Amino acid sequence: MQGLSLYPADVEGKTGYIDAAGTLIIPPQFDSGGAFHEERALVANIDPARETDPKTGLYKQQAGFIDAAGNLIAPLAYRYARRYSEGRAAVLVGSKWGFIDREGETVIEPQFSAAWHFSEGVAPVMLGKRWAVINPSGEVLFEMAASAIGQCCDGLMPCEAKRQWSYLDRTGTVAFEIDCRAAGEFSEGLAAVLAKGRTAAQGYIDTTGRWAIEPQFSQAGPFREGLAVVELFNAGPGKIDFSKPQVFGYIDRRGKLAFETTFRYAMEFSDGLAPVKVGEADEYGYIDTTGAMVIPPIACTAAFPFEGELAEIQDADGESWYINRSGEFVWPLRA
Repeated sequence: MQGLSLYPADVEGKTGYIDAAGTLIIPPQFDSGGAFHEERALVANIDPARETDPKTGLYKQQAGFIDAAGNLIAPLAYRYARRYSEGRAAVLVGSKWGFIDREGETVIEPQFSAAWHFSEGVAPVMLGKRWAVINPSGEVLFEMAASAIGQCCDGLMPCEAKRQWSYLDRTGTVAFEIDCRAAGEFSEGLAAVLAKGRTAAQGYIDTTGRWAIEPQFSQAGPFREGLAVVELFNAGPGKIDFSKPQVFGYIDRRGKLAFETTFRYAMEFSDGLAPVKVGEADEYGYIDTTGAMVIPPIACTAAFPFEGELAEIQDADGESWYINRSGEFVWPLRA
């Protein structure tokens, strides 16, 4: 099973897993199942009474992890869990979060009021009402009073404290402050930042805190494969006309449109392709990084980036389908 790409698939209300050819590999047996990360997938069974968990706001559940053979490597014993990242997965036990390793063994005892993924060797957590950052052994590297601390990317973490945004290094030292309304995580050396001012425009800063792309977009996504999807102001600089369709495009690292074609909606690139909505009809196609339409528009209400060989699309009822890189339906098959 090493290296095998598997995808969650629903069969009569239960989730199993298929391979890229649409063959059912892991029989449907769980109430929900997530994508595989680091050869582990988060699965769960939902409380039959559908009672809401006051901690998570979701239905009460019993969550665990399976490997690519369908074996439970962590039992369905957790109140909630997050996907694996860098060999660790955050799990909720009672009212506290801890971390397990890839074998399902507890490596950081439950002690945090909240916990997120590891990235570049560190993870943000909460100790009561204070934010902290830990290493894979659970050692607290620093803690502070803050409103938010994001994931570490390119060695920096966005942080909001006392309505002031800054970026911290792994020791908690402020690398630089930035006067803005909101700041995002870095991707490929650039971070989307919402500037102050009435126009609420977004641009990108580099890892020194300087504007690399001046604020000029209504929305700004992360850079993936050298391009970022942005929403363009549709009624002149800094203005949105809500009676008109949204306009999305892709920019390069200079902030220039990578190709002139724009879209009604668009998502980030993954494995060389990105889902786009061309017009008002419920149809999505997939373009490559040159802007060429590689997979012609398919009737659906939502489409998601490729993960390996398959991409998920959904209809108006929320039913999921998988297509391959040729645009053919793999699961379930269509007549």
